[in-house]
Amino acid sequence: MKANFALSSVPLAMEYVLQLEALAAELQLGMDAFGEDDVSGFEESIAKQQVICASLVRLMAEIKVGQEAAGEPSGERRAESGVDRDLTRRMRRAAESLQARQRTFIALLKHAGDSTRMFEGLCRSYTGPIDQSTGTSLRRTSWSC
Repeated sequence: MKANFALSSVPLAMEYVLQLEALAAELQLGMDAFGEDDVSGFEESIAKQQVICASLVRLMAEIKVGQEAAGEPSGERRAESGVDRDLTRRMRRAAESLQARQRTFIALLKHAGDSTRMFEGLCRSYTGPIDQSTGTSLRRTSWSC
């Protein structure tokens, strides 16, 4: 999520950083809802994440248009000011935080998917208790999947 901004686009760049931070926080809320088995909270978080992502795409387009209007080569030159360095540092931290949460979220979903597939296989293969005297499976089941 590298982005270089002209000094004239600092307000847009600041909004971009705030949106990155909001996305990272919302991703954490989604994981928390998932972990708490709160389906409606999870779905709400996913919807908010989609809105934030759309906002980030819009902001990047606005920033690019602003850079081109200012005659700045896209991403090649950046004003070296204290504000710019601080903003760049904050953007890097927000992006790293978002990427770390994203990796955790992906692992969480992968693990949940694996668990679901194993449970589904267990339910399909379960035919009921085994008769100890004959070694055959009884027709009745003790649970239903």
